[in-house]
Amino acid sequence: RRDHEGHHQISAPNFGHMMHVPGGGLCRCGARGCIEAYAGFYAMLRTAFDVPLDTIPAKFVPIAELDKIAASARHGGRRNVLAFRQAGLALGNGLSRVLSLHERMPIVITGPGVRYYDLLIEGITEGLAESHVVRMEGMPELRVIVDEPTLVFEGHLDRAFSIIDNDIVKRGGSIVELRDQAG
Repeated sequence: RRDHEGHHQISAPNFGHMMHVPGGGLCRCGARGCIEAYAGFYAMLRTAFDVPLDTIPAKFVPIAELDKIAASARHGGRRNVLAFRQAGLALGNGLSRVLSLHERMPIVITGPGVRYYDLLIEGITEGLAESHVVRMEGMPELRVIVDEPTLVFEGHLDRAFSIIDNDIVKRGGSIVELRDQAG
């Protein structure tokens, strides 16, 4: 979309702040029931330590704390297994909603939470399986990409080239013609 001066504006909703449970757990954004309030690191701590859902979320969660919970979950700690399963379920439910609105697409999972993918995947696939489109067409391709900065850079680069290509097509010219016009 373009702003009033004709410049490209890119806006997209934040997946983590899509509604997961109406009136549910308190999110950092101040709303209740966001996916993040169930899948964020603070949400996993909240579940692992049985903290009430209306507790103000921690502003920062040290990875070392999540690593301890993950180690316990990997050794069968029931409450900690539940924390990761519920986080995965929130992610899977959110992804199933996205797939219901859009065509089938591969899903890339990235960010600091991929270190817990083995603990999240069961909930993710369970949440995805609840989608009509997944029941009809099968589970989408799930990929884990650890190198998030490169993924983000390539996405921005792709978007920039797409905008340039679109501008060239709208002007009815080619890159050579536009260079000649620029002098």
